[in-house]
Amino acid sequence: IETFKTFDSVNVVAFSHEVQKAYYIDGQDLRNDEVYVKLIKPYHINDKEFLQKLNSVEMKNVTFEWFKTASSWGVSGYPTVIQVHNGKYYAIARGYTDLTSLISNMQSVLNKN
Repeated sequence: IETFKTFDSVNVVAFSHEVQKAYYIDGQDLRNDEVYVKLIKPYHINDKEFLQKLNSVEMKNVTFEWFKTASSWGVSGYPTVIQVHNGKYYAIARGYTDLTSLISNMQSVLNKN
């Protein structure tokens, strides 16, 4: 996803959805470059350039830093919903969370000073 952002920052959410679908629904191995070749096709990204960047040390470091940042927000697994309130980050849903609980968690955060 971090690599994709460098090629197309507009469609990151759609691409992220496709990555999650490939992994969680289709059981694709995200360590396989061919999975990404298929996923980027609709976005008209050059697959050779994408794979070169995807496998670079630079992108591995960027991704690692993103995971560290997400961890500092309370993310310990995916999916997680983060709410920002008064400059602080709160994990308000981890894994499946029903709508009633999500709304309650959001309201709880909003009630903090």
